[in-house]
Amino acid sequence: MSSLARELDEYLQSLDPERAQHVEAAIRGLMAMTKAQPPLDLDVPIDESDGLDSLAAFAEPMGPMTNEEIDRAIYGS
Repeated sequence: MSSLARELDEYLQSLDPERAQHVEAAIRGLMAMTKAQPPLDLDVPIDESDGLDSLAAFAEPMGPMTNEEIDRAIYGS
């Protein structure tokens, strides 16, 4: 276990359960946002029948998320 992991574990143990859940959710959100994504192939022609859906991978690299999902990823619960 790295020193950061130990420090984080000790920190989470020192918090009340609700606050610890918020911190954990924020860190998991950061991990999800920084997860390696396959490179976008911008040379692929856009299919006009897809409409704006064809831009989703470029605009939302984590995938489409509702406002509630975004809030949950940032603030927890």
